[in-house]
Amino acid sequence: MVSTLALSVPVCHRGSHHIPMNTIPSAGSVVIGMATLTLIMGFGTIALTDSGGTVETLIFDKAPAGNSVDRVVTNNWDDERLGYSGVYGWDERALTSYIASLQVKQVYVGNYSDEGLRQLYVDYGIKEADETVSLTRMELYEGGLRANIPYDDYGDLVYLLEKEIDWDYLESLLDFDAVNPDPAPFPPEMTMYFNDEINADGQLMHASKTVLSIESGGEKQEVNEDLNDVGTGGVQGYPLTQVRLYFSEEPSGIYRVKVENWERTESYFVSSDQLAENVLPLAPYSAHYTVYGSFATVRETVDEMKFSFDIVLPEE
Repeated sequence: MVSTLALSVPVCHRGSHHIPMNTIPSAGSVVIGMATLTLIMGFGTIALTDSGGTVETLIFDKAPAGNSVDRVVTNNWDDERLGYSGVYGWDERALTSYIASLQVKQVYVGNYSDEGLRQLYVDYGIKEADETVSLTRMELYEGGLRANIPYDDYGDLVYLLEKEIDWDYLESLLDFDAVNPDPAPFPPEMTMYFNDEINADGQLMHASKTVLSIESGGEKQEVNEDLNDVGTGGVQGYPLTQVRLYFSEEPSGIYRVKVENWERTESYFVSSDQLAENVLPLAPYSAHYTVYGSFATVRETVDEMKFSFDIVLPEE
């Protein structure tokens, strides 16, 4: 075990947090601190830890009482779940019991990167009305654990794990097939089916989407332009006569389709109540198609949408 005199070294951790120096160090501690800093600069990984303990005693006992799991997220879990992915089903008692039992030692100085590793994020919080407060955030990764406890002045705390994580057991506690019970509002999508040749293996083609307006709880919201697609896709060179339209959310009432000739000098509208099973007859010439509709999603959100696609028929 290394002396806590190393606390005199002001080394920054991830998240720009550092160990505060509450007292003026003695001459001896300055020498030790400078030597440690030199080693860190030379090798990049020097760890100073305390005597350790369990996550139960070092983290949960410091967190507010009444915590429950509020959010679970994985990152790089396996070859099928690369990147960040929310998990919406878990065995809370077993998951908390396993995390609490982990033997750890706190790292005061060191360079422990979690980039590229499999990660499990678990947030604990207390529900007040419809909000989650007093979040205790934890991240498990191979060999280490990061924690952020409410009202703790140190910010992110870093711990070394004394044993390897039982990832298979953790996976058995997570339900990756559970559906998000409270999804955030997101603009709907429109996809298209033309024929088996264009839609190989049944893959639907996406139309270009544009959010015209958003209303939430009866109030207009600012539209995030990053949600809109750039450009207009479509099909070129096929003798198409119809397309079937699919929507990720059911339209609220009737939607309309504007059909314009290629020069945009002439146009006409088709109403959804004129269509059978959302099958749209295509014009007998190359044309631009724009679908206008209103969609009620979640949390009292209504999106006014525009979907666009082009059809370029073969030259005769």
